Amino acid sequence: MEGDIGEMEQNLVKQENGLSQLMKEKQRLEEDFKRAKGADASLKKALKDKEHEILLRETDICMMKKRIKQRKDKILMLQCEKSKLEKASIDTKLENLKLEENIKVMKTNLNSVDDRLKKNEDVTSQTEDILAKLKEREAELKADIEKMKNKSN
Repeated sequence: MEGDIGEMEQNLVKQENGLSQLMKEKQRLEEDFKRAKGADASLKKALKDKEHEILLRETDICMMKKRIKQRKDKILMLQCEKSKLEKASIDTKLENLKLEENIKVMKTNLNSVDDRLKKNEDVTSQTEDILAKLKEREAELKADIEKMKNKSN
C-alpha cells in the first residue's frame, strides 16, 4: 500500500511538471495572441484549448492529491488499529502471566496449608494417644486406690 503511494506521488510530480509545461505554453500563446492583437482566430482557439487542458490537468492533480491523502489516512488508521491490537495482545499476555503467577502462589499456599493440616493431624493423633494412655493410667490409679481402700478396711 505504501508502495502505491510512492507511485502515486511520482505520477503527481509528473502531472505537476506537465502542468508547469502547459502553463508555459499558455503564456507563450497569450503573448502571441497579444502580438496578433486578437485578430488570429486560430491562436484564440489554441489559447482556449490550452486553458481547458490546464483546467483538466489541475483537476487531475487535485484528485490525485485527494486519493494520496485518502491512502495515507487509511494507512495511518490501519497502523493505529494494528497498534491497538498489539497493545491488547500484550495486555492479554500480561494478564495471563499475572494469572499464572497467582496460580503458582495459590498452589504454594495450598501445599503449605496441606502440610500444616498433616502436622495438625499428627499432633492430634499424638494427643489422642497421650489422652488414651492418661485414661488408662487414671483407671489403673483408681483401681490401685480402690484396692488400698479395701485393704485398709
